[in-house]
Amino acid sequence: MRYNNDLKFSIQIPNFLSSEKCDELKKDIMESEQDVIGCVGDENGTAILPEIRKTNEWYLRDQPNNEFRPDKVNKDWSWLQNKMFQMVNIVNDSVFHFDVDGCDDELKLIEYQDGGFYGWHTDFNAGSCSNRKIVGIIQLTDPSEYEGGDVQFGIQDKDTKEWYTMEKN
Repeated sequence: MRYNNDLKFSIQIPNFLSSEKCDELKKDIMESEQDVIGCVGDENGTAILPEIRKTNEWYLRDQPNNEFRPDKVNKDWSWLQNKMFQMVNIVNDSVFHFDVDGCDDELKLIEYQDGGFYGWHTDFNAGSCSNRKIVGIIQLTDPSEYEGGDVQFGIQDKDTKEWYTMEKN
């Protein structure tokens, strides 16, 4: 069994993509892929639950088994998934030490417009997502251009009850 004696909740990789590449990526995805309303898993499967989530999403991998997502994507985004998965593996091997054997093909762009949100949730659902151990996020928008949008973890210090909030940079 591998142990993580230096637990970290998040690792940030500055300049994983250049700001120009981020802008190009957003534009390309929004122009080529179908946007859908953000949905969440509930006790009956997946549903639109506006009290939990208000986002627009563009899926970058085929989603044939979900009525709320497009069956097929228009472009091949495997290069981005492979780049992210390679970095996740590097970070995992050196920091987290999880037993990771693949990724779940849920690569997507999520857009939060004014008033958009994704409330407290677990980042897994029934089925294959229940095995999720690590998540990779690429911040495509400069954090100085908006307010809010914190990524937080619901692991609290037992004395201070403060949430762990990732730095925006």
